[in-house]
Amino acid sequence: MNIRIPKLFLALVLALALCACSPKEAAPQTAEAAGEAFLTEFFTANADGRYATFSRASAIDEAAVTAYYEGLAPYVSPDTLDLLVANRTLSRYDEFYAGKQVEVAEVRLERTEGDDFDFTVSLTVDGEAQEHTGQLSAEPLDGGYAVTRFYCGGM
Repeated sequence: MNIRIPKLFLALVLALALCACSPKEAAPQTAEAAGEAFLTEFFTANADGRYATFSRASAIDEAAVTAYYEGLAPYVSPDTLDLLVANRTLSRYDEFYAGKQVEVAEVRLERTEGDDFDFTVSLTVDGEAQEHTGQLSAEPLDGGYAVTRFYCGGM
């Protein structure tokens, strides 16, 4: 008996195998590392084309929102991610800097108490220096640390 396996099925199995074998991004191991990683991803406007792709979506559905926030998800708690989505914090930031070349020059964290920090993020926007300041907190989560509170003045 000869069994034929469709090529589409084989391609799907191969894709799933590759995804299962790809390394998962390691959770930050300190509160500082979680804060720095989160701030760098957040303040890199349109990181990996996220805003351009999101703004071109014909329908903003759960899949589009999940894909848009995918870069931040490893660094924040689920509740914090839900709050960022509900308040449109990231999309308002990306929209403000749309069409501009934004690079994170430096992230500075100053511990205020426990795992609470004041932060300063220095950017270059179309070659000119800018800064954003605010506060964040990070807590242990799933074998690493995740940002659990984020506030940035002027946003």
